[in-house]
Amino acid sequence: MNTAWPVGEYYLQGVTEMASGFKLDENGRFDFFFSYGALDRQGRGTWAVKNGQVVFNSDQPATADFTLLEKSQGDHEEILVMVKDSNPLICRHMFASLQEGAPESWVQANQRGEIVFPPAAFSAVCLLLEFCHERVFRFELNGELANELIFKPEPVIFDYLFKDFILKREGDDLVGQHPLLKPGEYQFRQVRLF
Repeated sequence: MNTAWPVGEYYLQGVTEMASGFKLDENGRFDFFFSYGALDRQGRGTWAVKNGQVVFNSDQPATADFTLLEKSQGDHEEILVMVKDSNPLICRHMFASLQEGAPESWVQANQRGEIVFPPAAFSAVCLLLEFCHERVFRFELNGELANELIFKPEPVIFDYLFKDFILKREGDDLVGQHPLLKPGEYQFRQVRLF
């Protein structure tokens, strides 16, 4: 069995109250996890060594982050965007924008997952789950009239998508930015299994 660097398991060091790490397999595949309180994120894909650094790229998601359940033109002027999920806590952490996600255009859902906008012309709805702020979903209306849209978040929304993400070698460990934490240099220590 080839266990040459960087094949192995690496765990985040020096950050309290959270767990995170990478598992790099011999076949060029990786798994990533992040756990903080009740929030769990994950990722998977391929890794490669380039210029002494490990470069991570995710698999393409099998589904979109959200599924449109219903779209209609109601007999009211307001625009209603609703998010439905079996976990109501997720719904109230949803945000929507009718202005391409421009700053100050995001509106948070209420306890029932409803987001109400005043009457306005719009061609797309952008959705964002607070815990996955790097993933903005955009739904195009394609010229159709609708002022009621109901969406359901898919489990893939909790996947972190790596694109040319780099960690450097430091001894047998990996160092660099953490994909989900504030900017800085973080250490992922290799675990010796035997």
